[in-house]
Amino acid sequence: MSRLPRDLLLLSLPTLLAVALLEILLRTVVVASTPPRGYFEAGNAIYRFDPELPTGVFTRGPLARDPVTWEVNAQGWLSTVDYTTARERDRARIAVIGDSYVEALEVGTAHAFPTLLGELLEGAPEVYAFGTSGAPLSQYLHLARHVARRYDPDLLVISVVHNDFAESLAAVNPGEVQFMRLAPDGNGGFREEAPTANAAFLQFHRLKRFARRSALVRYLYLNCHIKETVQGLRYLLRHNEHAAYSENVDVTVLRDARSEIVAAIDYVVAALANENRERRVLIMMDGRRQQIYAKAADSPTAFLHDELRAATERHGVGFLDLHPLMAAAYAVDERPFNPTDDGHWNRYGHAFVARALAAHLRAGGRTSRLAQGDGAGGEPQALRPAD
Repeated sequence: MSRLPRDLLLLSLPTLLAVALLEILLRTVVVASTPPRGYFEAGNAIYRFDPELPTGVFTRGPLARDPVTWEVNAQGWLSTVDYTTARERDRARIAVIGDSYVEALEVGTAHAFPTLLGELLEGAPEVYAFGTSGAPLSQYLHLARHVARRYDPDLLVISVVHNDFAESLAAVNPGEVQFMRLAPDGNGGFREEAPTANAAFLQFHRLKRFARRSALVRYLYLNCHIKETVQGLRYLLRHNEHAAYSENVDVTVLRDARSEIVAAIDYVVAALANENRERRVLIMMDGRRQQIYAKAADSPTAFLHDELRAATERHGVGFLDLHPLMAAAYAVDERPFNPTDDGHWNRYGHAFVARALAAHLRAGGRTSRLAQGDGAGGEPQALRPAD
């Protein structure tokens, strides 16, 4: 053996030992996050999770805080129960569609608002959650079609946050091909860009799947967010300034794409209404928590609430705006709905949303007789549209 390879071997031994030690520590002491594995189901063009990775532990930040165990059911969604397609049942069925706020990795399925909602409502309806991180408003329409066909819920609850609108536009969100997006059709409307498999997914890369087995790799990417840090530095170098964000939305994008965003809101709400005439649809909008905490008079994202409300009124879709409810609650006790280092709702936030949603449904007179159908095998009527 020549001297150079021998010297390299001697240098690499301490490195290998250090990596091995880190692997042990990040599996036992500071536990690296293991989120569910995204999976694109080609047959239905649905992005969900891989049931072959049925459970894991999610942790937050470099200190791997707040460990939460998650479960993926046989249908590929974060839930402790499997979903059935059978209509012969004696309970109403609610489907909650959204992004990471419905996914609720930060708090765990037991503390997520869809789970809590089922416990709060009379008659204990089935509540199925369909949440995928990063999904925009346009994807909710695509997913609602799939959910309606396969699970036929009595009520569709669409959980919307502020970054769902601009990200529905293909021009703004070109890389997320696993989600349905909207593009101009040349006639003043939109054409739907159907979801396709994202070539960057782990399911298509054996090497990436192998690398993900490393606790050190997961820790750097998922706990330290090294990818996002590098992207932020690149943006800073290109633009010599930090992007201005409000409620996790680039304010510049909101300004430049405002007319397209407003049109997209109307397009999605109209489609939800027209395609679900046999069931109720309720759109729930997150509060402007950044504005609430700062006790500011206005926010660049306020128009999203106004436009969404107007669209739901035009098309006869239910609307629950969480902003005034959150603002009123925070004015009393100043209890935040999310951690200081994460915009996702904490356990209190999820419990608050579940109570607000349950109260909204009760106020509509729709939850008092959830278990009463038309007889054996009958359809639960309470959540169906009124005649």
